[in-house]
Amino acid sequence: MRRARRQWRRPGWIFWAINGDQLEALGALVAASDAVPQELRQAVASLVQWQYAQFIQSALAYFDSVEKAGQNDGNEQYVEYATERTVWQGILREVGGEDDAYLLPLGQFLQELALANKTPEAPSNAVRCLTVHSSKGLEFQHVYLVGMAEDQLPSFQSKKAGDDSREMQEERRNCFVAITRTIETLTMSYGEKYNGWSKRSSRFLFEMGLLEVTK
Repeated sequence: MRRARRQWRRPGWIFWAINGDQLEALGALVAASDAVPQELRQAVASLVQWQYAQFIQSALAYFDSVEKAGQNDGNEQYVEYATERTVWQGILREVGGEDDAYLLPLGQFLQELALANKTPEAPSNAVRCLTVHSSKGLEFQHVYLVGMAEDQLPSFQSKKAGDDSREMQEERRNCFVAITRTIETLTMSYGEKYNGWSKRSSRFLFEMGLLEVTK
């Protein structure tokens, strides 16, 4: 425990490395061992039962004290900490609407923190780059669908399965999803080569009548 305390006090150690599952596993290990002193068992049990709000508040207080002591030299750890702090405050607002929010287990909070989106919100005039799958359910004034070539859309795997295969039908549905995201204009493009290999334009362009088969 002394070594753990010393490790927690090191400025270079990432406080967020503590994992709820690891704490629970540690508690189970200590409880199963008869050789562990009663005091240590109680200390670990207390740590495992710590609620997430207390844990995070302690983490924030730790970094605040480091900054006040003048130990913050622009290390990436502190930049990440600032992001984590913002994310935590957002989660606390979302989950903390009820008094029961402070009763959530530490492990559950850490899981929400890990899954939280830390990417800053894009400006309203930003150009969004999406895969066909991630664009489902969305609409845009202008859509640019790139990679309309064989082995891209449709994929190599669907081509190998055959034109009447379930995989190829799924690719057709994906193409339909992509083009129907459009509100005003749709632009589709393809390249003559991909990764140095010559590729034929997508069969879907021919099926839509946008290209004609040359004899």
